[in-house]
Amino acid sequence: MRRRRVKNRIKVWFSKQSSRRAIKKGIKSMLICAIIAGVFWAVVNLPIISVRKVTIAQKSTIHKTLQSEILTYAKSVLDEKVYGIKGKTRYFFRKNEFEKMLRDKFLQAGTISIESSMVNKWSIVVTRRNSFGTYCTKTSCLLIDVGGTAFMETGIHIGTTIQISDNLSVGEQVFENEDRAKEDFSKVPEIVTFLEERGIPVLQVSLRRDTRVVHIALENGIDIWIDSSETLYDTTRALHVVFQEVFGDAEKQSKIASVDVRNPLSIIYENK
Repeated sequence: MRRRRVKNRIKVWFSKQSSRRAIKKGIKSMLICAIIAGVFWAVVNLPIISVRKVTIAQKSTIHKTLQSEILTYAKSVLDEKVYGIKGKTRYFFRKNEFEKMLRDKFLQAGTISIESSMVNKWSIVVTRRNSFGTYCTKTSCLLIDVGGTAFMETGIHIGTTIQISDNLSVGEQVFENEDRAKEDFSKVPEIVTFLEERGIPVLQVSLRRDTRVVHIALENGIDIWIDSSETLYDTTRALHVVFQEVFGDAEKQSKIASVDVRNPLSIIYENK
């Protein structure tokens, strides 16, 4: 009986030892795989990386002409950072700096980002900029996007007509010198969409660059005044009240000259 017990204990001991070795081996293998994956990820996402090729990603949503212009410019910039390594041409550049250079150069694009593939290849993803309206002077017209940035000259009128009291140049924000300029202006396209979805076409939008007061001229002859520094929720809620009180009644609508919702809690009607 003793011999059997000893043999069984020896078997159990060896079984435990082999299980421990298997567990240790498995943990070691997992750690090695994790380290390899981490190193690969770090190399691919390095801010400074050796790049041999740059292309425009297929999922980019801009037209072919702009794609060609961006790619030509990208290659010309990279050519200034060439180093010969083992007979192969490579480029060294910070990815975030390169993205910024492209954004500053091509304002007509919406977003520009760089994706890395195969470690030493860059793929530039470019999306289309959504235009809201057109601002015109006596000599030229500029397209303005939904965030209030004038991004390119145009020979045709697109979207809502925008009247601005001061001159505006490409690259400038409609509302000036404010951290919230883009955020505040983005409410204006939302308000225009709110009105037009309810069957009230907008004729034009007028504003001053140094204020947040916006004048919206409707095709039905009524003027609406809003303050874009107010929340979108409060302004649209006030306009919803206007729809109930005025726009739903043709007789009342014909007697109104303007509606002032600059203070959403106090709607002011001006009769003709």
